[in-house]
Amino acid sequence: MAFQLDATAIAHVSMNPAVRDAAAVGAGLIELWPLTDAKQMDNDTKYGENLQVRMTRMAARVMTGDDVTVPDAEFVYEGADEIPGRPQRIVDALLAANDAYDEMGDYSETGDTRLIMRGAGQLGVDWDDDTVHAIAEALEAIEQAIGVGDGAAGGAAAGAAAPANAAPSADVEAIAQRFATVTVAADGLLRLIDLRKPSRAVPVMFYVNELCERLSVPRLCFKAEQLSSLMTARSLTNDDEAA
Repeated sequence: MAFQLDATAIAHVSMNPAVRDAAAVGAGLIELWPLTDAKQMDNDTKYGENLQVRMTRMAARVMTGDDVTVPDAEFVYEGADEIPGRPQRIVDALLAANDAYDEMGDYSETGDTRLIMRGAGQLGVDWDDDTVHAIAEALEAIEQAIGVGDGAAGGAAAGAAAPANAAPSADVEAIAQRFATVTVAADGLLRLIDLRKPSRAVPVMFYVNELCERLSVPRLCFKAEQLSSLMTARSLTNDDEAA
C-alpha cells in the first residue's frame, strides 16, 4: 500500500492538549516574523547554531551509545576534527551528524527529498534496500500531501523556481494542524524502519525539523533519552502491528 498521511490522525493529534500548548507557544514566536530588530536577528542566529549543536549531540549519543557532551558537539560544530582526550568515534559521529544536518538543510527551501536521503547516507544508517525504497517513496508522498509548492517529484526541476514554503500563520489552529502533520508524518516514517537500533531513526528526527521549516512552524529539539524512549514505544507498536 502506498504511503499516505491520514487526515483523521492529523485531526486527532491536533486536538491533543500538548500539541495545542505547543501551537500557542509557536504562535507567539511566529508573530515576531519577519525579524527586523538586530537583537532578535542575532538571537535567532545563535538559536539556530545552538539547535544544531544539540541535535548533532543527540545523534552522536544515539549512534555511539557514548556520553557525548555539549562541549564535544560545540568543538566539532566549530570545525574540530579531533578532540584531545576524547574517543575519535565520538568526533566522527559528530562530523557525520553535522554533514547530514547541513545536507538536509536545503530541503526546507527546495522540497528536494533526495537531500534527506543523502543526509541519511552520510549518517551511515544501516537501512536495508526495502527500507531505503519505502522511505524515499514516503518522503515524496509527504511532500505532495502537504500541498507546498508544486509537489513535483524530487522538488524543483533544474532551472525552475524552488517551490515555496507554506505561508506563515500565527493562528493557533493552523499551527496545531501543522505540528500534527509533522507528528503523523514522522510516525508514518518510523513505522517503515526496524527500530531495534535507535540510530536508524536519527535521519527521521533531522527531517522533522526540515519539515517544520517547510510548513513555517518553529523547529523542535530532541534529547537522546527522549528519542530512545520514543523508539522503544514505536518498536513495540511495530511488533504488535506485525503480529
